[in-house]
Amino acid sequence: MGAAFSDFDFSDDETNTTLLYAMAVSGSDSLFTLNTFKVLMGSKKQSDRIFKQAEKAMAYMAQFQKAVEKSANPDDKTPTLRVGELATYIIIHGGLDAKYVMFDMDVHELPLYIKALESKKREQMEERRLWTWFSILPHVDSKKLKEPSDLITFPWEADAKRQENLAKLEADEDRFNKFIKTEGGING
Repeated sequence: MGAAFSDFDFSDDETNTTLLYAMAVSGSDSLFTLNTFKVLMGSKKQSDRIFKQAEKAMAYMAQFQKAVEKSANPDDKTPTLRVGELATYIIIHGGLDAKYVMFDMDVHELPLYIKALESKKREQMEERRLWTWFSILPHVDSKKLKEPSDLITFPWEADAKRQENLAKLEADEDRFNKFIKTEGGING
């Protein structure tokens, strides 16, 4: 098919047949070609059975998935990842067994592993920054580098800091407005 899963056109019969074929082959001990599967789908009885099995499988996986909204912004340049790219990432960076990832793991498990790998990567980066900060501290002005985040601020910290600053700003604005109302303004 050559497309990322998020780019599939589910209104296209060829796409649906190919997806059903992939599901049928992955859950079967015997291998057969796509053309053989298409002939099988020609039978009403067999196609109804296959659709019911696919519906059950989708309902099972749906209970583990979070709803993801696609960006309405046409300029959104977020790259679409393929399942194979994610599988390679968790095999190499996560150290998971390739056989498990490729043959036994369910698609709904991917976000759990990706989240764990991201958390692990953040911890490693923060640890490296801490040790770098400790090692350069004797050589720099400690008034300028009071904490490791003064050395480098990571994106997730910048977002948290921005939210914290906005909350402080709103609290200060509320306090100012209360002062103005109770004191009758600057001129009394």
